[in-house]
Amino acid sequence: MDVSKIISISRKQTSTSAWQIADVDYLDYLNIVYKEVFSRLSINAKKYTRQSYTSSLVANQSEYSYPAPSVTETGLKSVLNVYIDYWDWEKEAKIYNNNIDWIYEYDDRDNPIAITRDWSLFIYPKPATTGTFRVEWKYIPLDLALTTTNDSIKLASEYHDILICWLNAYIFGEKQLFDKQWLQKQMFEGWMMGMKQEWAMEKENAYNQSEDGIINLGYDLLP
Repeated sequence: MDVSKIISISRKQTSTSAWQIADVDYLDYLNIVYKEVFSRLSINAKKYTRQSYTSSLVANQSEYSYPAPSVTETGLKSVLNVYIDYWDWEKEAKIYNNNIDWIYEYDDRDNPIAITRDWSLFIYPKPATTGTFRVEWKYIPLDLALTTTNDSIKLASEYHDILICWLNAYIFGEKQLFDKQWLQKQMFEGWMMGMKQEWAMEKENAYNQSEDGIINLGYDLLP
């Protein structure tokens, strides 16, 4: 969803016309909200932007590097999922963040393993022929500034409603509709609290499902 769509939805929900609040002023409010929401998500709920990439497997090679940071990314925060297709179909790998003594003899291609270490991904069993692997990861955007209504929102789509909710609070405040502003603030805080509890539950489940204390869901594996 881009900036123009966010503003359009907010205008409808708050009954705000362009002559009441111009797009340029809306953009100023959205930048305040955007940075605040992202900060709250990343610090309190440990949520970051999600992305994925696909790359080729090389015969008899286990180590693969993560993609280099770009102008819009500071790089990986953590690995979420790894999917490996040796030659038949894609299978989800079990993720470890520590080396395993027996890993070099591991040969179950139906249940692959991925180890994250030193900014590299180690895939086992080693591929005997070419294939593909796909990695889903979280990263922290470098530049959160929105400059035009054509800019894309870097937050994952599941958080756009939260963004609009907090934006609506600012708009109602600008229109001096303080009772509606208060309701939007309450909705926003309720959302944030719910996600913080959801993250805590996910982390607890990850620990409970781990073997020998190794959390296999990939939370904060990388600095």
